[in-house]
Amino acid sequence: AGVLVRVFDDLTDPARPWLPCPKDVPWLASCARFSDHFSASLIWPGHTEVYTTGRGGFVLRPEAVRPMCFYPGDGYTMSKAGRPCPELCSSPGARMWRCAWPPAQMSRGMEMQKGEDHNEMVLDAESWVRN
Repeated sequence: AGVLVRVFDDLTDPARPWLPCPKDVPWLASCARFSDHFSASLIWPGHTEVYTTGRGGFVLRPEAVRPMCFYPGDGYTMSKAGRPCPELCSSPGARMWRCAWPPAQMSRGMEMQKGEDHNEMVLDAESWVRN
């Protein structure tokens, strides 16, 4: 239970920042490789930090998005293009310091979040665009 927030960043369509980068615009190729997912932050009492660029953002309606995974801190998903959730914490042998929690176990990831760090909820961009 909390509020899901998305901030504007450089991984969106410059003309419509609520959408992923278009894949067919050559000068946007560097961000188009991340067009399969969006990152957001889940905030709740005691955990109010969000990843921010200082450019604003918006609140998401949970029913309109499909979560892929949840990191209790920064998931560094920009370094994981094409596979934003490569290692799930529910997998045997998972390295807890870098794994992501699957949507069904997100509450366990929330329990692991430390102090004032922001978290990263990875959302499927296709379902986002459809809704």
